[in-house]
Amino acid sequence: MRAGGLFCRPKRRFQATTDSTHSERRFENLLPTVVPKPPNPVWQVDLTDVRVKHGVVYLACVLDSFTREIGGWAMSRCIDVD
Repeated sequence: MRAGGLFCRPKRRFQATTDSTHSERRFENLLPTVVPKPPNPVWQVDLTDVRVKHGVVYLACVLDSFTREIGGWAMSRCIDVD
């Protein structure tokens, strides 16, 4: 492989993205034992970053807890309110 100029990608160093030792207030789980029976009583939101060819984009999804369907989503190059 070296003679042919083929190289492997170096292994990336692990980078933690969550800081659990912050001094900010933590919010408790408001629905720890609720099992939704009809659709639409409980919605969840998830935010993640997706690596693309030219950098990173952020994906936000709104999920219905009962049907586990995506109610809506948005993608953006920056994390902001829009």
